[in-house]
Amino acid sequence: MMTNLLSSSVARLRFLLVMLVTLTVSANMWGETWTKVTSAPSDWSGEYLIVYEAGKVAFNGALTTLDAASNTISVTISDGTITTTDAEASFTIAKYSSSYTIKSASGYYIGRTSNNNGLESSTSTSYENTISLNDDGSVNLVSGEAYLRYNATSSISNGSQTGLRFRYYKSSSYTNQKAICLYKKGSTETTVYLIPKCGGDGGGTWLVVIEWFATF
Repeated sequence: MMTNLLSSSVARLRFLLVMLVTLTVSANMWGETWTKVTSAPSDWSGEYLIVYEAGKVAFNGALTTLDAASNTISVTISDGTITTTDAEASFTIAKYSSSYTIKSASGYYIGRTSNNNGLESSTSTSYENTISLNDDGSVNLVSGEAYLRYNATSSISNGSQTGLRFRYYKSSSYTNQKAICLYKKGSTETTVYLIPKCGGDGGGTWLVVIEWFATF
């Protein structure tokens, strides 16, 4: 009798552990949710994807060489949100005096020290960026008077792609490039309830309830 009861308890415990592991893996597979910024916050600090919406691409913050052709990842946009498991492509914006720093997931600050085309990156130099939201939902990220934009033109030079990139462009011609948007990472919380539905002999099944919500 005691042996049967112990075996039953061990079996239920094993099932519980398997369910918890399975649910944890599934939660990770859901990915992160990013929501488009449509109103200017008082503080832009946070984690973002930098996105060119029409091309369905985001600036790949996982790169160590950020000023490069095709420095993007593909994203799927639905109703102003992006769900991706590639959170390493993000950039972190932090308050810096009266402006902001922008730091890639790979650990590089980005910006510009002069008003011309290019992109500077450093693990130690904190470039200043100003941020403003336009009426159409696009965002101006400005550093050294140059604007961060997306060059959607494919350009081949000496057999290599030189276009299709996120980069800062000088103030006199930045409107020739594509405007960008910011999608902010939401904070998510998942609560899993495992409720035993037991019979009189201690055996039975489990009712699994998952509660999930996100804030942005």
